[in-house]
Order: sequence, then C-alpha cells, then structure tokens
Amino acid sequence: AVRLRAIVKDFRCPVCKEELNEIYLGNDPNKALKELNKGQPLKGPKEPKLGLVFASESVKEDVERLFDYRCWHQRCLQNKECFPTIE
Repeated sequence: AVRLRAIVKDFRCPVCKEELNEIYLGNDPNKALKELNKGQPLKGPKEPKLGLVFASESVKEDVERLFDYRCWHQRCLQNKECFPTIE
C-alpha cells in the first residue's frame, strides 16, 4: 500500500479498493483500532503527502528505508551507503 501511494499515487486499499485518506502503520493494529473506536485521531509522526500515520519514529524510519537505493549484496563495498538515484 505504501509503494502504491508513493509511486502510482493510488490511495485505494489494495484489497477492497476503497479510497483511504490515511493509513496507519504500526506494530500493534489493535491499538489503532481502539483509538479509532473512541473517536480519537491517530497520533504519531505523519507523512501528509502520502496520507501515512506512523505509530512511532522508528516505524517511520523503517518505512522510509523501503525507498532507499542501497546495494544489498553482502560483499559490496558500498552496501551501507544510500544513493540519491539509481542512475
């Protein structure tokens, strides 16, 4: 869902195809459901352009790594480096 939002600008659920203004990314889905059932907005760092709400800063960092251009080959001398493009 995250990559669809970022690359294709598709804000629909990948399963039911309903348009979703925000999605919650976290380790405990029950926590998000409890907050929503109480009528409370989801709290945490946000990425407004993509409509993402993160449970914590560490979850946000994990998601941001999905878009890093890194070499994952273990013997690569630059595998710790993040490249700005893949050109």
